[in-house]
Amino acid sequence: MSGAAGRVPAQVTSFVGRDDELSAVRESLAQCRLVSLVGPGGVGKTRLAVETARVLDSEVPDGAWFVSLAHLTDPAQVAQAVVNALAMKFSTTNVVDHLVASLMDRDMLVVLDNCEHVLSGCQAFVARVLSMAPGVRFLTASRQALGISGERVVEVRPLAAPDPDAALRVQDASRYPAIQLLDERASAISSHYRLTDESIDLVAQLVRRLDGLPLAIELAAARLRSLSLRELLERVSDRFRILGGGDPTDLPQHRTLRALVEWSHELCSPDEQRLWARMSVFTESTDLASVEAICADHESTDVVDTLDALVAKSILITETTPCGLRYRMLESISEYGRERLHARGEEQTLRHRHREHFLELANRAGAAFWGPDQARHLAHLTTELPNFGTALDSFGGDDDKQAQRNALALAARLRILWVMGGHLQEGRRRLEQALAAHTTACPERVEALWSCAWVALLQGDQDATRDRLDECASLKAAADPHTRSFCATWQGSLALFQGDLDAAVEHFTAAAAGHRTEGSAEGLLMSLFQLALTHALLGNPTEAHRLCDEAVAGSTTIGDDWAHSYALWTRAHVAVAEGRLEDAITAGCQSLELSMPLDNQLGIALVFEVLAVASVAAGRHHEGATLLGLAETAWRKVGTDLQAFGPQLANLRGQAAARARAALGAAKFQQAHREAAGFNYAQVCTYLDILARTYSDDADVAPASPEPITLTRREREVAALVGKGLSNRDIAARLVLSHRTVEGHVEHILAKLGFRSRAEIAVWATTREPAT
Repeated sequence: MSGAAGRVPAQVTSFVGRDDELSAVRESLAQCRLVSLVGPGGVGKTRLAVETARVLDSEVPDGAWFVSLAHLTDPAQVAQAVVNALAMKFSTTNVVDHLVASLMDRDMLVVLDNCEHVLSGCQAFVARVLSMAPGVRFLTASRQALGISGERVVEVRPLAAPDPDAALRVQDASRYPAIQLLDERASAISSHYRLTDESIDLVAQLVRRLDGLPLAIELAAARLRSLSLRELLERVSDRFRILGGGDPTDLPQHRTLRALVEWSHELCSPDEQRLWARMSVFTESTDLASVEAICADHESTDVVDTLDALVAKSILITETTPCGLRYRMLESISEYGRERLHARGEEQTLRHRHREHFLELANRAGAAFWGPDQARHLAHLTTELPNFGTALDSFGGDDDKQAQRNALALAARLRILWVMGGHLQEGRRRLEQALAAHTTACPERVEALWSCAWVALLQGDQDATRDRLDECASLKAAADPHTRSFCATWQGSLALFQGDLDAAVEHFTAAAAGHRTEGSAEGLLMSLFQLALTHALLGNPTEAHRLCDEAVAGSTTIGDDWAHSYALWTRAHVAVAEGRLEDAITAGCQSLELSMPLDNQLGIALVFEVLAVASVAAGRHHEGATLLGLAETAWRKVGTDLQAFGPQLANLRGQAAARARAALGAAKFQQAHREAAGFNYAQVCTYLDILARTYSDDADVAPASPEPITLTRREREVAALVGKGLSNRDIAARLVLSHRTVEGHVEHILAKLGFRSRAEIAVWATTREPAT
């Protein structure tokens, strides 16, 4: 039997992008006798199973054998399909007993492909063979695991594709298997297709729209025979029509995307089909609470059981996030669900449930944010941003007046997400849309007006801020104390950002008094830290200190890390104004410790700015240039800049940048600025840790001046290459040294600098003051 030909199907196209999965499957088969490849249709389970069998065929004494079950209609036929694939012949009707007996002394791998529609037959057959034939191993490919004892499940996910904001060049294609697959298949079939620096963004958009699903990518590549990339991308929203005409030799369910998804739908029970359709109202992903609130008709346990079945059948993909477990459908599966939801006549009902649920979620989140656990609350809001967008679209597209008022309320109550989450452009767009759609005076419009004023102000649009605040003040609905106090807060911010510090003090003082009377802790804290900053800029350090202390104490009491971080940022400015530069840097680093877990890019940018000012004032010009580069990256992420925050802060930054550039020279200044702008999150954290320890009372890292640490010439070379991301082995090859010698140099560098990791060396090497 080991010499049989054709036991693993030969492939006519290359195997792309599954090297890690292939290694994981091989490792699993070395440890377990039953490994199941599980994933949605078209994700590449069969191809991975075939490649695994091909690799292991020569390593297993009796070889690897591939058994396709796609053509079966009865679970009882599984054993006969294995007999046929193994080219066995029995002159008896008791096929299973004879097959098991013949396998008892075999050492082989059996691949069972397309198990999902004959699952019970696979379960019974595999369980019996495993108990009777110790040398037989099984690799199954199925949309659903067998669920029997001893099974190890390997989840097969779609191919990796670039993030939407990735800056791509053609040499980056090798990092993304989804792009590789499209490129290889399209190049083989299309005379006009070329992957270039100009076209790679279109390719990335296309494979993202196709969820990185290999079958969909292969079908799209075939369309590039007659369409350009841009033409195909414009039509892929109608994916079930455009992605057809696959290989006529493929299984029927693999020839078109629609056939593939319909095959999965037919394998679901009526309850599963109903929940599939209803969950298509979610955008990108959702959690259990939202599924229960929107999709359930009766007891939530019904939803939980059905949800579990859809996960088991690979209709839903689970993702672990900081907010907990999320459920996601591939876009092709979701689009089919939307078709079914419409056909069931439930579309309007479910969309109304969806938008009302997310309005209520925004209401609850707004109340819960101003206290402990802000990072979790903000992460949840950020994760739900696509669903909030869908809810806003639904409210805004409804002619009903109450729906339009709800659009105003939702856009306004998401101001935490717009501002703290750094989504200023999206927030401004949503608020302006809602305000334009419903111009009648009402409490929801008032709230949207002052929320829009806040966002516009942070974007530097002072005219729009003034217009929105003026309209807000003119409406009777703005007469309530809560609204008056918040309007006074943003009037103070507007005056501060315009440089009118005396007017700012007047507005902030009135706002703080109003917030105290109303018991609004969040409003009071926002007024206090801005009032403290204004007094610092006016040269009133005593009052600035008092207000900072009150803001720090108040935010600590309620567990408000966001306001606490801004109070510490203000404290850093007060310290800079008084020339207490070490205190300024300490306060700034403490502020970042609170801002970074929140991913508050606006606050992070502001702190980098004040740290840069303090560093330059202390004569640490390279450090200042680095911090200005970090600030620029944060500003770019949030979509605004320091100019929006008024002439005083902008002048401080301008003076610091000019001094650092003069001290370093333009080239070295730009180099430090540019290198810092390319830091990833881990490098930023490492750099800040070094900075904080440098200025701490018990610093174990020596300052860069006035007595810089002395490394040998070779150690400086090694440190520079570590900074470029090279491994010890790469460095050894570059410098023509032994691997052990390089290890010794790295150990000496760590000891001399007092560092604990290569990451710290890398940051030090790219940000240290260059020798002159």
